[in-house]
Amino acid sequence: MKLNDIKKCCVARKLFLILNAPNGSQWLSDGVNAWLVRGVRLVEDSIAELFDLSEKQLDKIIIDERNCQDARLDDRVRWNREQALTDVGAIWYRGELFRAVEGDFGMVFLPVSVLRPVDGDYCAFYARWDEGAEAPLMIAVYDGMGCSALVQPVRCEDAERLQAEAAKLAGRALYDERDGGLTPAEAAADAVAEQMEMAVDGAEVD
Repeated sequence: MKLNDIKKCCVARKLFLILNAPNGSQWLSDGVNAWLVRGVRLVEDSIAELFDLSEKQLDKIIIDERNCQDARLDDRVRWNREQALTDVGAIWYRGELFRAVEGDFGMVFLPVSVLRPVDGDYCAFYARWDEGAEAPLMIAVYDGMGCSALVQPVRCEDAERLQAEAAKLAGRALYDERDGGLTPAEAAADAVAEQMEMAVDGAEVD
């Protein structure tokens, strides 16, 4: 895990929450997202030194540790509860970068800031479903060593606005296979040319 990136997320939400999972794994959370702890066992008293927190920062944040019974806090692949997602790409919105991922349920957006703590250049995304929910409650982020993070997609109005921005970008595609690989401008020009040819062929010659 990338300590400095986790520190930024937790300081921003003013919370360092240590979660002890049912299977024995340990996660560090900002209250919304969680990152798997590897190579060290955290306790409340170790957070300040590990993350080099200043006295000023300590005055503004909460450090807590809990035993959590949430089965979603699992660093192993759980195929019966997960759906592989397609990484669609990145989009800027209000000065922040988001990652768009898509599944059978549609597209959701993940703040890149909460993905940065994950080690490795390549990540795979899976939807972890909450029982009875229509949309995934958490997105599991996998690196080469397993599930390294559980992050929440953007919700409510911001999600709708991001969806609208993504739709605008999709409308600017360079070509459409239905038009034989032509750009929209080329396809439109061809259509006009065909209409002109039909008009000429149908005209009477004096």
